[in-house]
Amino acid sequence: MDDKLKALLEQQTSDRFCREEERLDRELQREVGSFNQRAASVGAYESGHRIGKVTEMLVEHEVERTARFVRTHLAICEEAGVPFDEERAEWLKAQVGSMVDHRGNNIRRQVGDDLARRGDLDSRLHEYLNGVIERGLGRAKADAARDVALALGSSQLADRKAEGETLSAARKDADSLTGFLTRKACDLLLAGLVQECIGQDRPACLVMIDLDKFKSTNDTLGHAQGDEILRETGWLVRKVIGLRGIVGRYGGDEFEVILPDFTVEEARVVAERLRVSLSNHVFRRVDGATPGLKLTMTLGIAGLPEHGTTVEGLRERADRALYDAKAAGRNCVRVASAENVAGELAPQDGLKG
Repeated sequence: MDDKLKALLEQQTSDRFCREEERLDRELQREVGSFNQRAASVGAYESGHRIGKVTEMLVEHEVERTARFVRTHLAICEEAGVPFDEERAEWLKAQVGSMVDHRGNNIRRQVGDDLARRGDLDSRLHEYLNGVIERGLGRAKADAARDVALALGSSQLADRKAEGETLSAARKDADSLTGFLTRKACDLLLAGLVQECIGQDRPACLVMIDLDKFKSTNDTLGHAQGDEILRETGWLVRKVIGLRGIVGRYGGDEFEVILPDFTVEEARVVAERLRVSLSNHVFRRVDGATPGLKLTMTLGIAGLPEHGTTVEGLRERADRALYDAKAAGRNCVRVASAENVAGELAPQDGLKG
């Protein structure tokens, strides 16, 4: 890539993100200001709880801000038709590292000023706040590194053919209702990912998802309501997974998420976040009735290489973990066990839905 094109991509990223950053900063100021006003109204402005909560807000803002910067540059590259290669990845990681370090110093200064005004010498509070900041900044960098790795891996896979079909063709094979990849397209991607991760000694995970008792809701309230639930579920999954994974509609009310470079424990954390997000969501009633609908989901996880080294093996282990979770009462996450060998035990039809 010539220097002029690189400079143009980087400048466009900076310009677009600057506008996004201003919006995020305004939201943060409103959120912190509102919280401080509530704390002051009850005489708790100088409390350690108030400072701790504001610190958490600042750190979460940095995590979101970093993720938005990564997504902005990836979008610029895609719009320009420029492949996201090793050179782009290294530039993006360097920018993220510099930005997070700079903003981290700003957060430390702001929190330090808060503590100085309070005149607090409690070493435990200082230690706690430092831990919040360090863990948050580490998460911002780790999430960004994972998103960059995923984008780079997807770009590299795009040039490879698998089973006579290109990845670009597979990506066009999307579910019309949710916009997710179909099972066929997911199979193609997963096959390439398994081969690549084994060759490079990298982890990956497959998460199978099932909406609890969706069939009875669909039968009672009609297919239009069922379609609305699937669309909103798709929006929630995208919101939680973001660029970290590849999402497909497995069939009916079942979905699967492919998570490259995720350990089983990391996948479990994301799956639990997704489960909680859906259980808190209120689905819109297409007939306009109120209140809206509440549903839950059950999730099963299998990891590469510990639970399988083939597409079939991973999917069978993840599916069995899903049924174990159903048997445990639904609305939970289960990880495949070492005993979940392929074909050991067929799922029970009575646990569907």
